[in-house]
Amino acid sequence: TSTNINDLTASICTRIKGIWNVDVAGMVIWNNKKSEYSLFPPGAFEMQIIHKLDVALTKSDYLVKALQSERRLFNYGVILSDEVEVYCNHAISGEKITFRKISRSMRWLGATICVPIMFQNDLMAFLALGSKKSGQSYNKEDKKILSHLGEMISSSASANQLLINIP
Repeated sequence: TSTNINDLTASICTRIKGIWNVDVAGMVIWNNKKSEYSLFPPGAFEMQIIHKLDVALTKSDYLVKALQSERRLFNYGVILSDEVEVYCNHAISGEKITFRKISRSMRWLGATICVPIMFQNDLMAFLALGSKKSGQSYNKEDKKILSHLGEMISSSASANQLLINIP
């Protein structure tokens, strides 16, 4: 019910942290005004490499491209760092570079898993979650549930209005 992007993303990420027992949970949202993805809620990625490097993700980033148009490679369209590593190990040299660049962006975000949030076939945002505190991997059920969560956020009219009109 919030009309504030910071409150909305903080609420979503707090719940996700509790459910999956992770330290890192944030949203990476397309910002039309800046022509780059912005990190929400404020402070969510404060301890991550991306914040320290002071770099922004754009539409040309390989992780963004994979979430946008190569989701079919990954179960439920959710990109898991372990799967990227497996693909990298079995790829030819040109493809290896692509998978390494996807891994690099995930590492910068502190993300073990990334969940696309689409709007009219465009990557509007994505959830970035770190490793589980228990040390367990994300399993097929986790990916399925997170994929559904991404779809629910995508279909929420109020979320779409907030995410499209980032201040």
